[in-house]
Amino acid sequence: MVKILSFCILIKSHINVKNIFILMVFRVLTYWELILA
Repeated sequence: MVKILSFCILIKSHINVKNIFILMVFRVLTYWELILA
């Protein structure tokens, strides 16, 4: 039971990290558009 719970938390935190990474990439692309525009 504890293993399943910690596994779920691990997956959730991994998804969080992925979302943060996507946001960072999107932000960098937006900055590039502002610089080049």
